[in-house]
Amino acid sequence: VLFRSLDAHGIDSAQAVALYLGPAWPKPWPSYVERTLQTLGLDHLPRLRHAVCPEVLLMSVYGSSSVCPSPLQFHWLRQRLAPARLRGGLRLYLGRASASRRRLLNEHALMAALQRCGFTCIQDPGALDFHEQCRLMADADVVVAPHGAALSLMFCCAPGTKLLEIQTCSYLSSLYAWMAMVGALQYSAVF
Repeated sequence: VLFRSLDAHGIDSAQAVALYLGPAWPKPWPSYVERTLQTLGLDHLPRLRHAVCPEVLLMSVYGSSSVCPSPLQFHWLRQRLAPARLRGGLRLYLGRASASRRRLLNEHALMAALQRCGFTCIQDPGALDFHEQCRLMADADVVVAPHGAALSLMFCCAPGTKLLEIQTCSYLSSLYAWMAMVGALQYSAVF
């Protein structure tokens, strides 16, 4: 509906996404923002700090958090960024080794146990290339991860992928539960 409304007003939806991102990020942009825009083919568009608009279309915040993507946004990203599954069957653990907070104290023991169960364990998913992160999520049948940014690429997962989020009692968030529901993933959380 949003993109149809934008088109009806003569606004290219791809440009609207780039313009929306423009004011939110400091310059220089973080490298992951640049890689995402390159993958979407939007890196050539100008980044405006301020714009004068004769008409403004606003979307309400969707979901339980101000950062929850709407179903439209989730599927828009899935269509444009999720690679086709090459093999499937992957059991994936995404760690938080380089995180400064919400780290698991026994993460090495957890990874050893998961590896014995056939999981591929990635200690620091953020150290991987953006496209490799997307590829891993697309090929995963099961994803286990502590709450963190690595789960934000779940739009690359195929519908039906099982997702287990490890949360802490001191920081509860329904963001990834919402995204999993929108993406038709099988979500569970442990605390």
